[in-house]
Amino acid sequence: MLQKQQQPQTTPTVAQEIEIKIKTSSENMKKIEAWLANNATFEGTEHHKEVYLDNPKSTFFFMHPNGEKDALKYLRVRFSNNGGSICFKNWYQDPKTGKTTHCDEYETKVSDPDVMLKLFEQLGYTDQTRMEKTRKKFSVDDYEIVIDDVMSLGIFVEIELKKQADNPIEACKELETFLVKKMGVTEYWIQNRGYVSRLRNPDIEFGEYKTSKK
Repeated sequence: MLQKQQQPQTTPTVAQEIEIKIKTSSENMKKIEAWLANNATFEGTEHHKEVYLDNPKSTFFFMHPNGEKDALKYLRVRFSNNGGSICFKNWYQDPKTGKTTHCDEYETKVSDPDVMLKLFEQLGYTDQTRMEKTRKKFSVDDYEIVIDDVMSLGIFVEIELKKQADNPIEACKELETFLVKKMGVTEYWIQNRGYVSRLRNPDIEFGEYKTSKK
């Protein structure tokens, strides 16, 4: 008897993360909080303890001429009140400016992040950067907005695009337009690197100052 031919398996689409991260003044933070209260859905508060890992024998990191220790790949184990997870991010850069624009994100929940951390350590990922933050999450239309209170770094706002985008550079511009035109933020420092870069390079300022009228 002929067996039924199996359908070829397809590779799952890699999740793409497109976001902007900012710091701003207390006055503009009040605008953001008021706008979120009136227009967005509150999704809850999370507490994260995160360990970013690197293998010293095959490192993700490289040095810039200005002394900055940077990376385009990140491996993370997260401990959270909503459960544990592991995540690998591979960032892309704008060839004209050298700034990161978006990343491929591979993330999955794990039942025991302690075991995953020990597993990675046994594989040689012994260089660790630890971070702790409290995150308030909101959603509106095609955007996720979070307010992060990061230990030793302060308060940041992230706006992430939750729809597929063909052009990440234009999508980042869309997020900034949303921040200014919709949320009414007139002054901010857009962050060119993430929290790990700030922790590893405490003497380097990664914020690019911007001001705009609504």
